[in-house]
This record gives sequence, structure tokens and C-alpha cells, in this order.
Amino acid sequence: SSRLPLTIRTVEGAPLARAYVGEVSVVANQPLDPSLFYLRPSDADFSGQIRLVGFEYPATGLAGRDRQVGVTLLWEATGQPAQDYTAFVHLMDDKGEQVGGFDQPPAEGRFPTSAWQPGDRSLSRFLLDLPADLPPGTYELWAGLYADVAGLERLPVSSATHVVQDHRVLLGTLLFQ
Repeated sequence: SSRLPLTIRTVEGAPLARAYVGEVSVVANQPLDPSLFYLRPSDADFSGQIRLVGFEYPATGLAGRDRQVGVTLLWEATGQPAQDYTAFVHLMDDKGEQVGGFDQPPAEGRFPTSAWQPGDRSLSRFLLDLPADLPPGTYELWAGLYADVAGLERLPVSSATHVVQDHRVLLGTLLFQ
């Protein structure tokens, strides 16, 4: 009934504080297929370490009633990431100002990127909270990865199909009515 970390208990059932059992690697028998999640394909490559394989988000939102927008990203290790990264999805207005966003490690932190091996895939879901006073209009959704929380150093990204700016990729636009 809990998320990470799992409680370690004695034979009698008492919880152990600061106990460490070891590391476990769970290997999938096949990688996650983007078509199973109805994701749009992506070719965004982050420093030759991680690729955005697919993404999805609603094309429109009703800002007056729905206070969140859900975005799904599917990541794939193309190399072995040197460290843990945090993914972000930001909602930008027509002036380039961030009006919403959500940052979290891929897979909601359950599978740190430093443990990824080439070919590993990780599905991430983001819920962007919308401001109560968000005016109707068209907004852009941007995504990327960064390494250091204090410095927010974004990974360089390249793509043949996405607009790339400031080490992030444009997923598309949302229309709020």
C-alpha cells in the first residue's frame, strides 16, 4: 500500500530504521511500445544518452473547469546516463513566460536515470496545474531534462522533427477556451 521506499521489517514485523538490503534490477522482457499508449512519435535526443520516444497531451483544455493538464512522455536510454536527471514539462504563454509546469524524475522517481541501461524505457506522466486566472488562448508545451537541481543545467537536445530552443523541445500547442 506504499510507494518508495519500501519498509523493511524484522521477522517479528517491527520496522527497521535505515536498513539496506541491496539493489535489485528488474529487466523487462520487451521495451514499452509507444503505440500501446497512443503516443505521438518523437526523435528528440538528449546528449546521446536519453531519447524522447513518444509523447501525448490533450489538444485543448477548458481552463475554467479543468485545473490540470496531463502530459505523457516515454523516454529511452540510448547510452548509459552518467547521473540522475529530472524531466520537466512547461506551459508557456505567447510572451514566452512560464504559466504552468511540472518537474520530476522520469518514471516519477521509481527508476533513476543513473540505473538505466541502453534500451531501457520509462513512462512518465505529468500533471500541470493551471492558474485560476489563465486567460483563453494558445499556449506552448516544452519538455526537457536537467541534471543539477541547484543549477538547473539542462541537457543539450537535438531533433529533426521538433523545434528546439534553450535545451528543450516544443511538444506542441494547447488551446484554452
